[in-house]
Amino acid sequence: MPRVLERQPRWTCIAAALILSLTLAACSGPDDFGDDSQTPATAELSTPTNDVDATPTGTARATPTIDDAIGTPPVETSEAEPATPTVEQTPTVAETPEPETTPTPEIEPTATQEALGGVDALPRLDELSEGGYIVADQGERSQEQLAQAYADPTAHLLRLEEWGFRQHVYREFTRQSVEDGALPNYVLATVNVYGSPEQADIAFQWLEDLQINQGARTAAAPELGDAAVAITVATAQGIATASVYIRYGSSTYIYYAEGGDPLPRVISIAEQVFGRIGDQSRQAALRWPSQSGFVMIVTDVTMSTDVRWLSG
Repeated sequence: MPRVLERQPRWTCIAAALILSLTLAACSGPDDFGDDSQTPATAELSTPTNDVDATPTGTARATPTIDDAIGTPPVETSEAEPATPTVEQTPTVAETPEPETTPTPEIEPTATQEALGGVDALPRLDELSEGGYIVADQGERSQEQLAQAYADPTAHLLRLEEWGFRQHVYREFTRQSVEDGALPNYVLATVNVYGSPEQADIAFQWLEDLQINQGARTAAAPELGDAAVAITVATAQGIATASVYIRYGSSTYIYYAEGGDPLPRVISIAEQVFGRIGDQSRQAALRWPSQSGFVMIVTDVTMSTDVRWLSG
């Protein structure tokens, strides 16, 4: 009996060793067969856990990046402020409607000058109501027609070109009744338009010198315009004549009367005409004082040339 008891512990140890070895074999068995499906699954479980942890961490770090991006727009907002100068360009548009229309009134005096340089400066029939005058003729003459009134038409045609001749208009009056011997029997009014006030002045001076050289006598002239000259002369038949030359700007206005006592009558005609257009002429004279001028010439010397045509 005692021997049996001694052997039992050995089998017990052997059995325990076998069980231990089987247990170890069981644990090492799966590694030897390499069950990949389990191993990656375990790795996948651990990996997502780490990824989830990393994601919030990266998100938390990305958050400041977004803040930086948000911080950038404010800088753009400050850059947008310089767009305000664009509004400053708007005043440029406001400068466009400058009151350039103010010079427009200057055109009105120009129109006045044109009116004074045309038929408006010729006497009207109602301005010669006394004496029974009628309009005998009126119209316009060319520079060639004017040149024919002078001894050397070719030379005078050249003069007209030098003076910048532009226009000549005329109106003639005759009187049917001769009961009043003091009134002229014939009245002629002409308006000559030249290229400039300077050219008109040269033309006027030439006409004045022409009559003075032929023996005309000067007389007191009204103080009108830039210059005034009064000259009297008699025709070859001994008929007294008087001429009134009025220069205004680039035009000369000539009023001629023949017969009777022509000087007072021709002055009266000139005063009536410029009285009618006086407001316009005074306004133009105030705006263009250097271009306003009236010259009166009255003649009283026998001349071989028909003085009625010496009007340009």
